[in-house]
Amino acid sequence: MNWKNYVEKQNERTFVMPEGWDSRATVADNLGCSEERVDEVLRPGIKSGEIEKQQFRVWQGDLKRIITVVAYRKRQEAAEGVAACGWTDEQKERVVALKKSGKTWAEIAPEVGHSPESVRKVFQRAV
Repeated sequence: MNWKNYVEKQNERTFVMPEGWDSRATVADNLGCSEERVDEVLRPGIKSGEIEKQQFRVWQGDLKRIITVVAYRKRQEAAEGVAACGWTDEQKERVVALKKSGKTWAEIAPEVGHSPESVRKVFQRAV
């Protein structure tokens, strides 16, 4: 067995940038500025919480090593909003009714087909 190839293939699958995140280079191309100025341009959005910034370890195939990539994305709540992420008015009303009946978020989530965290956020906005 060629262990070097095995490790490289494993790293390709393990060290990837999650979907929905854009690297600093991609953001710089979109903004038409240098990579060094991306933070400066996005600073108001980052400080307000609309834009998230995070570092990821990503496998660089041509260098055959793991590098650190700074990535950005629009915050999920700001990007989707409650209505845009698949919540109907009936589901929202059902969440409120179930919570008032004493059920927990974990019990409500399967009934409406969303995660407990999402259910909690919808309830907080609805009440």
